Amino acid sequence: MKLANLMIDSKPRLCLLREEAYITVSQADPSLSDDICSFLEKVDWKVLTQAAHNNRNWRPVPPRQWLPPLSLQSRIFCVGKNYRDHAKEMGVSEKILEQSRSPNPDIFIRFPSSFSSHDSVVYYPKAEGTFDYEGELAVIIGKEGKNITPDNAEDHIFGYSIANDGTVRRVQKQTSQFTLGKNFDQSGALGPMITHKSAFDLSIPHSIITKVNHIEKQNGIITEMIFSVTEIITAISAVTKLRAGDIILTGTPAGVGAGRIPPEFLQDGDQVTIEISNLGMLSLSVKAS
Repeated sequence: MKLANLMIDSKPRLCLLREEAYITVSQADPSLSDDICSFLEKVDWKVLTQAAHNNRNWRPVPPRQWLPPLSLQSRIFCVGKNYRDHAKEMGVSEKILEQSRSPNPDIFIRFPSSFSSHDSVVYYPKAEGTFDYEGELAVIIGKEGKNITPDNAEDHIFGYSIANDGTVRRVQKQTSQFTLGKNFDQSGALGPMITHKSAFDLSIPHSIITKVNHIEKQNGIITEMIFSVTEIITAISAVTKLRAGDIILTGTPAGVGAGRIPPEFLQDGDQVTIEISNLGMLSLSVKAS
């Protein structure tokens, strides 16, 4: 089973999914909240899925009713230039990459308002011509913690999803900080679902493949990250206590539009898909607004 945020009877509901059917988490356990942060603070995943298995309230998943699997209380931490080939295409020299790894990953923040959902639209300002895609593995924190060690980091993960770290490059490059270029409303995306960590092995070289209008643009492997997922969790939790429902976007592999010669940015009407093996596919339409 997987976890998803769906619009059911005009209300956001946290749901369990299996194949093409869903059940709300409250139908499986009435004590659980539809807010993912509150849900993760309380849930016992094994007990919940066992209770849901024999429940008779399973229904077909309604079309185009996906919501991003996050809360307004979620903090979204993002890692910049976490794949060597992507760092190189964005201007980091081979000499710098070879000299030494920086002690900590580059971290910036996205807001919940900057995310759309699966099977929906990502937006960019009509006057901007540098809207770019970035396919990424998203990590969902399930247990709070401060000063988490790499050996214990996976204990604090609930599961994984797929993200598009949509970026307006012109605005991003106006300052040394990435925040403004990364936070246009609904310019990024998250989903479709969250896969529990028991069903996704980080040590396996899962692929990240991004396509624009069915043409492959990115093809990376998560095991090629400069900073691993556990190292990223350690670095962030040394500064702030991670909370259930926080999300970490772990960086994008090479192939982004800004790194191509000539650059290839997204246009109104483009179709973007991001697929991570064992997690599914995030599908998006692009619209100038």
